[in-house]
Amino acid sequence: MRKLIIVLVLLYYSCLSVLAQSGRTDSLKQLLAIENPDTSRVLLMFQLAGTYIYSKPDTSLSIANEGLELARRVHFTRGEIYCLRITGIVFANIGSYPRALKVSLEILKLAEDTHDDVNVAVSLSNLADIYFYEGDMKRSVDYSHKSLSLYHKINDSTHVLSTILNLGDTYEKLNQLDSSMAYTMLGYQMASKQNNESSKAIAFSNLGNIFLKLGKIDSAMIYYKSALPVLNALNNQEAICETALGIAKVFLQQHKIDSSLYYAKLDFTTAQHAGFTSQSLAASNFLAAYYKLAGNVDSAYSYLSATIAAKDSLFSQQKANEIQNMTYDESIRQRQVEDARQHERARLKQNGLITGLGALLIVAFLLYRNNRQKRKANVLLQQQKQEIDNKANELSIQKENLEQSYNNVEKLGEIGRKITSSLSVEKIISTVYDNVNALMDASVFGIGIYHDALKRIDFPATYEDGEALPFYSNSVEDEARFAVICFKQGREIIMGNIDDEHKLYIQEVVTPHEGKQPVSLIYLPLVVKDERIGVITVQSFRQNAYSDYHLFMLRNIAIYTAIALENAESFETLNENCGKAKSNTITIDTK
Repeated sequence: MRKLIIVLVLLYYSCLSVLAQSGRTDSLKQLLAIENPDTSRVLLMFQLAGTYIYSKPDTSLSIANEGLELARRVHFTRGEIYCLRITGIVFANIGSYPRALKVSLEILKLAEDTHDDVNVAVSLSNLADIYFYEGDMKRSVDYSHKSLSLYHKINDSTHVLSTILNLGDTYEKLNQLDSSMAYTMLGYQMASKQNNESSKAIAFSNLGNIFLKLGKIDSAMIYYKSALPVLNALNNQEAICETALGIAKVFLQQHKIDSSLYYAKLDFTTAQHAGFTSQSLAASNFLAAYYKLAGNVDSAYSYLSATIAAKDSLFSQQKANEIQNMTYDESIRQRQVEDARQHERARLKQNGLITGLGALLIVAFLLYRNNRQKRKANVLLQQQKQEIDNKANELSIQKENLEQSYNNVEKLGEIGRKITSSLSVEKIISTVYDNVNALMDASVFGIGIYHDALKRIDFPATYEDGEALPFYSNSVEDEARFAVICFKQGREIIMGNIDDEHKLYIQEVVTPHEGKQPVSLIYLPLVVKDERIGVITVQSFRQNAYSDYHLFMLRNIAIYTAIALENAESFETLNENCGKAKSNTITIDTK
């Protein structure tokens, strides 16, 4: 999901609003036709090449090389760097990582020789991306942190955002999901402040990958579907590929085989057409594995062959580069022929749709005219109308779901900022309670904090019907308490009726230390860096008080709460250490 972020770098320096739009491309072509062969022409070639990076990489490379030659003739170093950046991105996209690495190192030397800190930082980011795609994640993280430090130094908020999202993506691939979640949520918050819809879409897709690995497929699907419309609007086919494959994996876990295969084949076809070898490899691997388990030998063999071809392209790069040098001109010609074919197919498809629509209208008119005489025709029309109404209702529900998911993310970001802004445990609990109480029935609310020395879970501020209850605690040895089970087992406890469901967790329900016995409840563990630090609970005196939406919101609030409590503990420890240091200093002075 890093490719869109690289394009954002290009957009920032070329002052383009949406490079992929055909109108913008046509305008650039017109300007290029009349522009003199100087630095302005180089910049126009750079911008035009950028519009083809993900749709026509061969065309993009050809234009960038032409601009590079011109920049070198007129000694325009900045234009040379820009055109080299285009070629490096294209080489990385098509899996030619040695070439991409060589180009990035050349850019880095040019930038360092001209004391261009901005392009030094961009080169470091590109090196991080190349090592990421080669599978050297440790080196990718190192280069990302170097570039992030330099972006902070030059106050470049745009690149700070892109690098933070890249780190979130890298940590997700390393299965360090806590770090990935932290960087991705930080990137989402920055993108929201900057009104950067494209970066928010990347954050949504990364969150989909994270929740998919966490096994929370409903949440993963929400984020994927939030990302996909924006990625389609940007025509970022590489990002669409990764998101489509994530959706395919979710549908497969939901046993929706047709939908899973549709999105997996969409990923494969798009990747093959655009030349994204790594995405083609991922899609063919998925499809080959599925068809193998399904016993479809022919399809499994076909996709296995595609997998082998993709691996040869990625991992036998020297041979692939030699072939590419010999067939480059031919590939451009073939691409032009294919573009013409696609245009013709699109025209024929449109004509077919118009003809079909006209035929449908004629049939509908005939059925309506003979409605009184032919009852069967009337029934058929009613069925067709019902199907249309059902489809419209489904589309309306999908639209509402997308709007709700977007609003949820906005709301969670605001709640997270409020929770993590405090360094006081009491203030954190109060803030969390206020926000949870506004979202759901929080007749009883509490946060338990584990004290390892005392082997107990303390509840310093539990609320019942808006009133604070006295302090109480649960020994971690008392496994008749829901809080202890939740904490020790790292297990979510969700019950709509305690009387009917408590035996899933304990034999008998014990009387609460404080307050009344609830009817329905949720307990979630608070986890930071794979370490459980406590629990959060919300309870109601009504049956089935909590929906999947409430559980989703509380899970995300629990993440922010755990981070805030850890920050508060670190701050308290720092203050204690400072106090001790000050006390020791006074003692020394007295002596």
